Amino acid sequence: MLSILTAYGFTTMGGIVSILINQLPFQFSGLNEISTVFLIFNVILFLALLAFSILQYSIWPELFGLMLRHPVQSMFLYDTIPIPC
Repeated sequence: MLSILTAYGFTTMGGIVSILINQLPFQFSGLNEISTVFLIFNVILFLALLAFSILQYSIWPELFGLMLRHPVQSMFLYDTIPIPC
């Protein structure tokens, strides 16, 4: 797997699920806990993918320049990294 940046799109956009679950009009006692579990899972998944991406570009530093010049992959970096930060 040479690029995992596309996976960031799913994890960073997936954080809205915890907010939507918490704001459902049909509330019950465990809804807050379910929302918290989704949020924690999303944060852990994002941090793991970020660590793998940093490791990938540490092992193969030439890939970073190639990725920035690629017409499609460069959009994933600029779209997904600033969202959770």
